[in-house]
Amino acid sequence: MLKTCKHCKEEKPLDEFYKHPRTADKRDHRCKVCASAYSKKKNKQPRMEGGPPSERVHQLRKYGLTPQTYEDLRIAQDYRCACCGIHQDDLTRRLSVDHCHTTGVVRGLLCQSCNMGIGKLGDTLAGVMRAVEYLK
Repeated sequence: MLKTCKHCKEEKPLDEFYKHPRTADKRDHRCKVCASAYSKKKNKQPRMEGGPPSERVHQLRKYGLTPQTYEDLRIAQDYRCACCGIHQDDLTRRLSVDHCHTTGVVRGLLCQSCNMGIGKLGDTLAGVMRAVEYLK
């Protein structure tokens, strides 16, 4: 069976395409040669400070942050989670932007565990207090 690469427009056998579970034929839209060339080109592009472009755009739109304001928050918090105090060098991911889900106001930067924990407790002081009472 043959498939046409959307990039080079060549018709090639299916084994010349990487597997992709969300497509109708379970194959990528680019052939392996074109996918490899795209990946190499993409990886050579320099990254700007402040994280991957999609993350910076998300922060800017959702929280009104720029890479500089994110960096200013990191410096103000001494590169540590505002909740547990773990240093960002001891984390595998960037510090997350913690914000009030009602007002959208940024409260600070948290490690992923603290950010998810607060979220799971309803993002409210009452939820956190219920957890404190339970632990007592």
